[in-house]
Amino acid sequence: MRASTDREHRIIRNRMRRRRQLRNRLLFGILSVFAILFFSIGLFTLKANAQGHDAPQEFKYYRSIAVHTGDRIQDYADAYAPGRDVSSYVREVMRMNQLREEEITAGMFLIVPYYSTEFLE
Repeated sequence: MRASTDREHRIIRNRMRRRRQLRNRLLFGILSVFAILFFSIGLFTLKANAQGHDAPQEFKYYRSIAVHTGDRIQDYADAYAPGRDVSSYVREVMRMNQLREEEITAGMFLIVPYYSTEFLE
C-alpha cells in the first residue's frame, strides 16, 4: 500500500513540475517577444530621429514661368533645382506640362517645380 501512495505522490509532483516548466517556458517566450519588439521599435525611432536632423527639410513648390527666346528646360533645372539630377527634373517638367519633346518656344508658359527650405503658407 505504501508503494502505491509513494508512486501517486511522485506522479503528482512530476505533473506539477511539468506544469511549472511549461508555465516558465511560456512566460519566457512571451517576455522574449516583447523585448524584441521593444528594442526594434526603439532602434527604428532612433534611426528615424537621426535621419531627420542631418539635413534641413525641403519643401516642393510650383511656379508658372514664361519661356523666353533661347531658353531650355535644362536651364530651368539649374535655376530652380540646383544640385538635383537634371535629366529627372527635365522629365518631370515635360510630364507636368504634357510635352512630348524637350523643345520649348518663346511665349509658352510652363509649370516648373522648385525647392525651398522655407515653409510657405
